[in-house]
Amino acid sequence: ISIGEELEFFSRWIEQDNQWYNYTNRSFRHIHSRDITSFVKVDNWLYIGTSKGLIVYELNTNKSILFDLSKGLLSNKVNEVIYFNNNIYIATDNGLNILSTFGNVLLNSDILGYFNNIIIYDLNLSHERFLISSEIGLFEYLIKKNEIIQLTEKKYLRAFIDKNNDFILSKRNKVFKVNNSGSELLINLNQIKDICHCNNYLWINSINKAVLLNLYNNKSTIYNQSDGIIGDNINHIDCDDSWVWFSTNKGVSMYNWRKYHNNEK
Repeated sequence: ISIGEELEFFSRWIEQDNQWYNYTNRSFRHIHSRDITSFVKVDNWLYIGTSKGLIVYELNTNKSILFDLSKGLLSNKVNEVIYFNNNIYIATDNGLNILSTFGNVLLNSDILGYFNNIIIYDLNLSHERFLISSEIGLFEYLIKKNEIIQLTEKKYLRAFIDKNNDFILSKRNKVFKVNNSGSELLINLNQIKDICHCNNYLWINSINKAVLLNLYNNKSTIYNQSDGIIGDNINHIDCDDSWVWFSTNKGVSMYNWRKYHNNEK
């Protein structure tokens, strides 16, 4: 979206004032790409992954910092950001970085250096352990033990553990559920880019559309630009029990799916 000659990067709704605030490249000097791949909010700070680095933005003061190759980031292509225990874990096309939220400084990690020069597709946090999807296989990083375990050499673009301790794994065109009983194909979908799991539902995005899959009955619903998703390329999808948000090549869209979606069981 363009505002005059300005480029809108994201919008923020102040609920108590019922007002929207638009953040553009005129006031947001570190915008070099509107292609948002992921983001996380910690207190008054936003950590925004893009195709040209990680933007750290303080909402109250409009202060921003850009971390890229020149600032020690392993790659300018950020694929995922996850917050845990005062640190931001950053998956890139060339390994894993850790950024401390105390002072926003990059930290050294000898054990995560194992993934240097490796494409990290995704990170997922479950019970104080990370699932790391990479081009050399699926790994588990046990944070308290500071230990890395390879689960399989097979490449999965996304991986997480549901409430039954089953693995949900995605390849380019398929999503599986895997447990001790074997593997179950959940859905075939061309060019899967991301998935998230919320209360026995899966949100799955495939380039320019998102699919909500009901795991109770295997019914699915498709959402795209005609439903209000900004952008024609969805990079990242995430959700909680009430909201789903889409990071796209033209900014971020949010949808209160619990309020407006017909949840059949």
